[in-house]
Amino acid sequence: ITGQVLHQSRVPGGAQPVHLVACDNWVVMHYQNPKRTRFELLVVEFYQAKADDGPWDIIFGGAKTHNHSISAHYLESPVPLQQTYIFQAGVTAITTTATGKGVTPRSIIMGLTTEHLMRVSKDVLNPRRPYPAPAAATATPAGGKVKTPV
Repeated sequence: ITGQVLHQSRVPGGAQPVHLVACDNWVVMHYQNPKRTRFELLVVEFYQAKADDGPWDIIFGGAKTHNHSISAHYLESPVPLQQTYIFQAGVTAITTTATGKGVTPRSIIMGLTTEHLMRVSKDVLNPRRPYPAPAAATATPAGGKVKTPV
């Protein structure tokens, strides 16, 4: 197997236990931060490195693409967006939801150290979403809180 590193980051203060789930073009990692005495969720999402041309290419036809083969070895590296969130509990297991046709939005399901299950919508953990005032927190359907970014 061959490949290359697409993204690498250092998590200051991160410690074990670490739980990781990868799906589609994103990765969610739960870890303990003993330096700040809390748990954190790190989300990294990869996007295509392409400028947004807006609606003009759709309306006026834009540049025509030719059918020629492209090798994955010569593609541009994806653009990673990363965000860290404060989390209220330790995690013993983490996974994602999936449906037969892949139509439903993804969620992250976590088994907590408090012997509870928690589901957090992937939309809440989106590194590109706008954030409310820094002191506010976002309520999750399970009644827990995922606080705004660090």
